[in-house]
Amino acid sequence: MKYLIYLFLLLPMAGLAEPSVTPNWTGRYSPCNNHAELLSHEHVDLGVRIATANAELAEQFARALDFWAGVLDIDWHETESDDCALQVVDGTPSLFNFCRCMSARAQLPDQPAFQGWIAFNPRLKLTKHEMFLDSVHEIGHVLGLSHNPSDSSVMFYLGLGKVVSLNATDLDTLAARHQLRPEVSMEQVPVVAPPVERRVHSASGQ
Repeated sequence: MKYLIYLFLLLPMAGLAEPSVTPNWTGRYSPCNNHAELLSHEHVDLGVRIATANAELAEQFARALDFWAGVLDIDWHETESDDCALQVVDGTPSLFNFCRCMSARAQLPDQPAFQGWIAFNPRLKLTKHEMFLDSVHEIGHVLGLSHNPSDSSVMFYLGLGKVVSLNATDLDTLAARHQLRPEVSMEQVPVVAPPVERRVHSASGQ
């Protein structure tokens, strides 16, 4: 990947950083009133607001959600209401001023003012594969994953290679917070983009 993907902060390496009480970044984005569903240990149907103007990013973010739905006991549907649990937005320049090479930022569920927002840097031009991997990484953050020091993990904190996975450390952390699909191996889950399948529903999931 030609850009360094710091993808939030360099500090939260898995198991190496003390819990932070720093509030999440914020912005003038619509709220997601059901963001608490991202903390659920049970099956949930996540309402997702895809609020980016980048059609290619919207497609790759949906594919990343489909990947996660194959790992965790979750389903998702697209919504345009404030009843969302997760929202992807186009970040403002000020949100990335401290590191313009950063491609995206996710809010962290263990920090105050969590809304389930993920912002992408519109000034960086990413390939579709980079958008997909970045989306998987950032959704991992809102699900509670920290950075992983292994460069073969999709949660690695620098540029991601072409072949990455959720490794045993990632999966152990996920299992402590969420319900995994019964067929998921606890050793490794390769990160592979599913076929494009947009799930567009109303806010009620119909």
